[in-house]
Amino acid sequence: MYELLCGHSSRAAVVLHGLGGIGKTQLAIEYIRRHKEKHTAIFWLNANDEDSLRLSFRSIAQQVLKYYPSTGVLSNIDLEGDLDRMVNAVKTWLDHQDNARWLMVFDNYDNPRTPGSSDRSTVDIRRYLPESDHGSIIITTRSARVTQGQRLHIQKLTSLEDGLKILANMSGRESIENDPDAKALVSKLDGLPLALSMAGAYLEHVTTSFAEYLRLYEASWSKLQRTSPTLNSYEDRSLYTTWQVTFDRIQKQNTASAQLLKLWAYFDKQDVWFELLRHARSTDDEWIKKLIEDELNFNEAVRLLCEYGLAHLEPSLGQSSGSAGYGVHSCVHSWTISVLNGEWDDGLMRIALTCVASEVPNDDVDKWWLLQHKRDDKQYLVAELATGSAAGGDKAGWYVDSICLDDYISNDHGSLRWGKGPTSATPPETSSCSMMGGTLAAQLAARGDTGCDGWRNATIDLGERLANDHGRFKYID
Repeated sequence: MYELLCGHSSRAAVVLHGLGGIGKTQLAIEYIRRHKEKHTAIFWLNANDEDSLRLSFRSIAQQVLKYYPSTGVLSNIDLEGDLDRMVNAVKTWLDHQDNARWLMVFDNYDNPRTPGSSDRSTVDIRRYLPESDHGSIIITTRSARVTQGQRLHIQKLTSLEDGLKILANMSGRESIENDPDAKALVSKLDGLPLALSMAGAYLEHVTTSFAEYLRLYEASWSKLQRTSPTLNSYEDRSLYTTWQVTFDRIQKQNTASAQLLKLWAYFDKQDVWFELLRHARSTDDEWIKKLIEDELNFNEAVRLLCEYGLAHLEPSLGQSSGSAGYGVHSCVHSWTISVLNGEWDDGLMRIALTCVASEVPNDDVDKWWLLQHKRDDKQYLVAELATGSAAGGDKAGWYVDSICLDDYISNDHGSLRWGKGPTSATPPETSSCSMMGGTLAAQLAARGDTGCDGWRNATIDLGERLANDHGRFKYID
């Protein structure tokens, strides 16, 4: 940022874009803290909507007149008068050749005006940019469509140490760099600064351990987020609400994009590509039929999610079909499950189940196709089972059955233990969980007398413990 903004004889502008909560505003604040001496004046503007921008320009005029009351172009302006005149007067002052080292930060420019848009709530930032070829500008936005400067895509933290620093600073807990529970929590929050900050703020004034917070995050995501303290840097938003703003805007622009994000809750966080969804051709839902009618429709829908940072390209997915796949951040995925899909949707579940089952390479009727999903704070195994006789090949139809994994599988010191019936043992505390064929793989907390001894990989073959009894699960003794 410093190289892009300083040392230039002409106008320099930087656009920081990325997922909500990724730290764009904090990055701009940190730049100012480090390099404020390079600028003669620094102005912070709220670019969320037109009214907020105009009021920000009035604040600039008040700030300038406070220190330079004789400033000609501003001294005759009525500070309580026409805000459009105020904007023009401030821009004229900024355009003055002797006033060339200012910095303007347009924060939260998340609803930009796009060509052909008739939405009056959108903002055209060009109306508020000074016309002279000097000064520096920083724009923070969730939209990748903003092009009024050199674009920098702000992405999640990749260093575990950086995540631990945020967690330590916000929680006030020292010497956590070697704490396995703290590391597990940071890994789960996957480098999202807002999630790390909220976790730290929650832990600051309670005795809850890192391991217990992770358990609450997995088991009661919605309630945990709703009852977490408000951050000073995010007074009007939280992890629970921050993406709702973006989702509402996406829904206005393309309902298929919004529905696709809701559907994502029934897949893994990095488990969607065009050819996968095409298996839902037989569904009765018109939105999915239109989405998968051709690749252009799908690209249009997923592109909008990517432009707002809610989805991203995962080139390793879908390669068997020749098309790239897409993923979402793990925190966004938790939000789609707990907020967008607060109520279980059988229709979306069936779409996901059909798509996943159709991608399994073996079509033997003795095999039942598996989909793991989290519902009511518990892990469920959902299967579409053939109701006909496997031996005779009579496929009379299909039936969807499910079991609660928490009732039958428990964590035995880092190993998966199966019970013949509902068990009172502790459900598996997992950092990650996935299904390959009939094998369930999980990363389990290994606990001893002193607490968590780390995380261990464990697997269990459900094909040896469950069978298909004419469309219903049958437990094998």
